[in-house]
Amino acid sequence: MTTPLAFHLFFDSMWKSFEYRFNSILKDFARHRDLVMREVVAIDVVEARELRIKFHQELEQQEKRTQNYYLHDSISWLKIPDEEHDDELDQLAEKRQEGTCEWVFRNPIFQSWKNDAHSDAILWVKGIPGAGKTILSTHIIRQMKEEGRFTTVYHICNSYTTGKHLLGELMRGVIVQLLRADRDLAPYIFENYANKGLAPSAARVKGLLEKLVQAIPSIRIIVDGLDEYPLSDQRTILNELLSLSKLPGGQCRILFSNRESENINRRLNGKPTISLRDENVDLKKDIGLYVHAELDSFRGDFGNDLIDRIERQIVAKADGMFLWVRLIMQSLEECHSPQELVESVKTLPEGLDKA
Repeated sequence: MTTPLAFHLFFDSMWKSFEYRFNSILKDFARHRDLVMREVVAIDVVEARELRIKFHQELEQQEKRTQNYYLHDSISWLKIPDEEHDDELDQLAEKRQEGTCEWVFRNPIFQSWKNDAHSDAILWVKGIPGAGKTILSTHIIRQMKEEGRFTTVYHICNSYTTGKHLLGELMRGVIVQLLRADRDLAPYIFENYANKGLAPSAARVKGLLEKLVQAIPSIRIIVDGLDEYPLSDQRTILNELLSLSKLPGGQCRILFSNRESENINRRLNGKPTISLRDENVDLKKDIGLYVHAELDSFRGDFGNDLIDRIERQIVAKADGMFLWVRLIMQSLEECHSPQELVESVKTLPEGLDKA
């Protein structure tokens, strides 16, 4: 159901494009009135048809250039390089072993968050360090984008991200992705913000994001690694995003994927939760797929029996920690004989702090 705000934003967004198209049509009438007269007397019909086709092609190209202009200037106003989002996502996606992370799409808690508009708008995926939360989040993002049923946007938090305005960076990044998903919004942002020379202050960006969330149906926001940020930023971001999910008329649902922390626990306890500790069977299968693929190159030199035994030992000791397994696999690359391999596996460290 279209809300008045959604109609208002849509009308404002489309008016500039319509205005250009309408003016172009009027100019075309004047430019081709001699041609119309010739058509009336059935002169040069083929030329008239070719000119009409050419005109419509030129009009479509000009509309595309105009739309790209609005989009480029709107993104420039937000002062964030939007290509970085896709680059980071692609790099993370390459780390996922084929066949892993698929269990989450069968999880009833996830399915309810994703599909049921009447369920809680918040989902918390929590797990210990090194459990593969970011790779899981990346796969969810890519699959939902590919599915195309929802406007899926995301933010991946990193401990190396510096600055005083982490919330503002998150909001600007989300707006850029919403613009990419629905380019018809670009004229609205251009006319009401970028073209007026207004600074993209936190308050102004927050107000814009709230309008977009209320206007765009079925938004899914995925925020990974919030625990990587300072406690004060965790608190601020949580408060703003939780408020965003409660806006009247909005259909914004948010998935948080992170470790537990005091701030996060306080705000998300009681919300629908998927604890990776409770998914140990599926995680063990995923780790098994990863270890099997990584050890495959050893089989020619060391034989199937030895590698199968080592594979079982690594999976048994992993305790749900993908990062630990990744570090162990790197250490095994230094082994050049069966004896070295066996000895290395015997002395596998327990936990990430010793790996």
